[in-house]
Amino acid sequence: MSTRRPVESLLPELPNDEPWYELKFQLRELDADLHELLSRLQQQKTHLGLEEKATQLWSELYELYILEDHDAEAHAPRAVQLAQSLLTLPPEAVPEWGDAAAAQRCDFTLPTDVLACDSLSLASSKLAQHLEGAIAHLSEAHLAIQHALDARGPAHTVLGHVLPHAMRVQQLLQGPVRAQVQSAWQWSVPYWRLMVPEAAAAHDARVAAAEAELAAIEAELDAGEPKKS
Repeated sequence: MSTRRPVESLLPELPNDEPWYELKFQLRELDADLHELLSRLQQQKTHLGLEEKATQLWSELYELYILEDHDAEAHAPRAVQLAQSLLTLPPEAVPEWGDAAAAQRCDFTLPTDVLACDSLSLASSKLAQHLEGAIAHLSEAHLAIQHALDARGPAHTVLGHVLPHAMRVQQLLQGPVRAQVQSAWQWSVPYWRLMVPEAAAAHDARVAAAEAELAAIEAELDAGEPKKS
C-alpha cells in the first residue's frame, strides 16, 4: 500500500481550511488509491499461470473491483465538484458532500460467455487482456492525479489546472477502468475454477453449508414468531 502524504503538504498555495482542505483530501485519496490499485493489479498479472496463486488472484480482483468502484463514485466526482465550485462560488457556498443517489454500484453477475467458458487457455487469455487494459488506463489516471497535484500559482490558476485532470480521472474510472477491472474479475472466475477445480469445489461446499445453516436459522425464527390473526 502507498503511504498517504499529509493533506496540508499538497497544493501549498491553497488554504488548509474547508472546503479547500477537502479538495486536497479527495485528491490525496485518489493518488494513494490509484497507486494501490495499480501496484496490486501489476502484481496479480505476474501470478497468471501459477496454480498456487489462482485463488488469491480471483479473491484479489474481487477486492480491487470494489475499491475501484468506490473511487469512481466517491472521491473522483467529489474532487471535480469541489474544484468546479471553488472556481465559481465563495467557499461558504460550496455544496456538502452528499450521497450519490444515481451512483453505479458493483455488478457481480457473470455474462453468459464467462459462465459457459470451459477452456482454461481462453479464460487465461481474456484475463490477461483485461488486466493489461486496466493497468494501462489506471496508469493514465494516476499520472493525471500527479499532474493535478503539481499545480502551483494563485488559487484560481491552481483550480483551473486541477479541474481538467480531476475530470479526466473521473472519466477513466467510470469508463474504461471500471469496465476492464470488472471484466478481469469476471474472467478470473472461470480461470480459477478451471485452474484449481478442487479449491473451487471446496469453496462451493462451504458456501452451500453456510446458506443451509442460515436458512435453518431463519426457519426457526419464523416458526417462533406469533401468528397474525
